[in-house]
Amino acid sequence: MLNRRTHITDIKNPYMYIGIVARKREGVEDSADAINQVINVVCEHFRLSQEQIIEQSRRRKIVEARQIAIYLLCQKKVSQPCIAKYFGKDRTTIIHSRDVVKDMMKVDSEFFIKVQQIGYSANFVVNKTNF
Repeated sequence: MLNRRTHITDIKNPYMYIGIVARKREGVEDSADAINQVINVVCEHFRLSQEQIIEQSRRRKIVEARQIAIYLLCQKKVSQPCIAKYFGKDRTTIIHSRDVVKDMMKVDSEFFIKVQQIGYSANFVVNKTNF
């Protein structure tokens, strides 16, 4: 159970922390469920494991999958600190990843279709007005 004295690094299960944070914000679905749903769909699409998408790899396929997952989580209104905690990244890295995907979607129609298909699989409709 979290109280005012509990520090984030003291928590053994990060999913518990993510879920608690999401429930405090009105109108946001449970962050842990949203993260798991999006990560599973992205990993399935790119044929990656969850460990691969989280690891500190710079391989193009893994980076693209990670950035698309971050973009979709931001569009699902999952908080940036929750996303950053899950991926082991800084909040500014989350913003950069989201913006990279937005920019690529504007100039590359094939990439837009790919993100749209992945979003649809994750029960989220990506259209021109989402970015």
